[in-house]
Amino acid sequence: MFAANVVSCFYRGYIEAVRELGRKIQLSLDVQFDDIVVACGSGGTVAGLALGSQLSSLKAKVHAFSVCYGPKYFYDSVQG
Repeated sequence: MFAANVVSCFYRGYIEAVRELGRKIQLSLDVQFDDIVVACGSGGTVAGLALGSQLSSLKAKVHAFSVCYGPKYFYDSVQG
């Protein structure tokens, strides 16, 4: 139960970060973008940002460049 709460709080932070980014973009009227690009270690940041983007009005595509593991690691983790 504790681990689930920690994970929930972790992703909630990324979701709120994307929402805040969307609000700032709406206020500026000059700034628009379609993509978010990040380094990827374990995949948690990418998952949180992708979820946040889909739940917000931003709808940006999230791209990640692996800095620790190869594609097989992520495929095996997701496909389990």
